[in-house]
Amino acid sequence: MQGVLITGAGRRIGAAIAEHLAGCGLHVFVHCNASSNEADALLARIAARGGSAEIVQADLRDPSACESLIARCAAGSKHELTAIVNNAAAFEYDSADSFDPGLFGELAKVNLIAPLILAGEFAARLKKRKARGCIVNLLDQKLWNPNTDYYSYTLTKHALLGATEMMAMSFAPDVRVCGIAPGLSLPSGDQTDREFAEASRMNLIGAPVALGDIAKTAEFILSTPSINGEIIFVDGGQHLVPSRRDVMFVVREKGGEK
Repeated sequence: MQGVLITGAGRRIGAAIAEHLAGCGLHVFVHCNASSNEADALLARIAARGGSAEIVQADLRDPSACESLIARCAAGSKHELTAIVNNAAAFEYDSADSFDPGLFGELAKVNLIAPLILAGEFAARLKKRKARGCIVNLLDQKLWNPNTDYYSYTLTKHALLGATEMMAMSFAPDVRVCGIAPGLSLPSGDQTDREFAEASRMNLIGAPVALGDIAKTAEFILSTPSINGEIIFVDGGQHLVPSRRDVMFVVREKGGEK
């Protein structure tokens, strides 16, 4: 059975992708760090539906842990690793006038450096085996619809976008590399249910992005060999609706909050 490593798969978007791909007949390497309870529950759900999965724990802030993760998946399982979904992300508010190099460095460890290390280790392994594989990087629609909120996070995602294109060229023909740019699908931070309900409708379809649609897009990329270097928006057209601030704060400002 072919295997796919999904980083940050214990919860939220990563868990949705993991459940879907397991249902498509792939063996899922469920990466987690602190979300071990959620990862255990995910494995139980996958097993209950007849799927195949196992947990691989690693702190993606540690470059040595990233370097060994691909080898651990390959050595500890009878399933051959043929794909990676770089989903894990660190997310914290800052702005240009409050830039902190330390915060930027911490976010970059997870959002940029870890995907780069994993991709390099994965590509080297496939080239040695003369095999083919695929990498999917989770990006963000705001890269095409910029605002200045979450400054460091956004910069790390911009770098990952550039890396996606460069990796697609560098790792060909052994490894295809694509990206998914999702819109708002789940509440984040201290966002209330009311705030999420309003913010999630601020796109062209007037509805939140379904987690299943993001997961199905990952499946589509993995199962379509002719796609390489492509970025697919799964955002209800949000990237075509300019906003001077993150939609979370647009909603709060409308309600009189700052």
